[in-house]
Amino acid sequence: MSRAIPHISHVANGCLHGFDDLARGELFFYRREMASAEQYVKQALGKARTANQYDIQNRAMLYLMQISFARGDIKTANEMLQQLKLLLDEKDYASRYEAFDIASSHYYLTLGQPEEIPDWLKRGFVPCANPAFIENFANHIKAQYHYLTKRYDELLAFLENARESQNLLIGKIVYRVLEALTLYRLKQKDRAIIVLEEAYAIAEPNKIIVPFTQSSKDMRRLTAAALKDEKCAIPVQWLENINRKSSAYTRRIEHLVAENLTERGAEDEIALTKREIEILKDLSNGASRAEIAERHGTSPGAVKMSINIIYEKLHTNNLVNAVRIATDRKLI
Repeated sequence: MSRAIPHISHVANGCLHGFDDLARGELFFYRREMASAEQYVKQALGKARTANQYDIQNRAMLYLMQISFARGDIKTANEMLQQLKLLLDEKDYASRYEAFDIASSHYYLTLGQPEEIPDWLKRGFVPCANPAFIENFANHIKAQYHYLTKRYDELLAFLENARESQNLLIGKIVYRVLEALTLYRLKQKDRAIIVLEEAYAIAEPNKIIVPFTQSSKDMRRLTAAALKDEKCAIPVQWLENINRKSSAYTRRIEHLVAENLTERGAEDEIALTKREIEILKDLSNGASRAEIAERHGTSPGAVKMSINIIYEKLHTNNLVNAVRIATDRKLI
């Protein structure tokens, strides 16, 4: 490919210029070798700009955004989003609106804001035979959206069909990971571990790990369960590595969410009710759910629901970060 593409590009008036570098950068990204990924993706972006290859520009900037997220660099991620938006002015770029919607959806889904993605990417999946078609990239977004919004039946039906239709290596891994996590959320632990084993078997020969580490707290729980399962065929060292890296990614993204809200001056977007503030204060003082329920004249189940709402509003999943974010914004 690396030898053929420059010749194709020369003969075809710049078509695919930069695609070989983009493919290398993509591989390094999914191997979590971010320095090499950044080098090749930037080369791809430069070449694509000289030849007006808009799709390659879009994909390159999307990867630079994801590399920024992996490094905890929200400023560069935001800059990439703005640069992606500039492609909307390129009238020769026929699919510019759909491509921008998909790229910006990656941004919002990474930051745990599925409600922000365009409506057409919240709807049902579209059959797509060619992995290079934009419908395939849209299905990736829809799958993530269905997972985050707990539409498990539709998601599992799509993932079952995708086992036959998805030909790209990364797509196979991403979909297997999503299937495993969905099954685990549905308390089908044994099936979840089997599908995780399948994902590992596909990924390991090419040393692909990012689809696992980007799954944050859910992957942490699944790998912890797999470590306790004597029948699991995945090496312990690999499971422990993914568990550590997914934990670190979770913390990094939570920090980015808080930093992004501050940078945008969006502190006022967080509005806790008086009851939620009282519950959060009680939690920070060491009170149990049962104690809080008794104090407020409600049930432990209602308190648990309030805690989940508090975490969702503060874009976190644990008490330590919730208290820190609420304190920083003078909510408590």
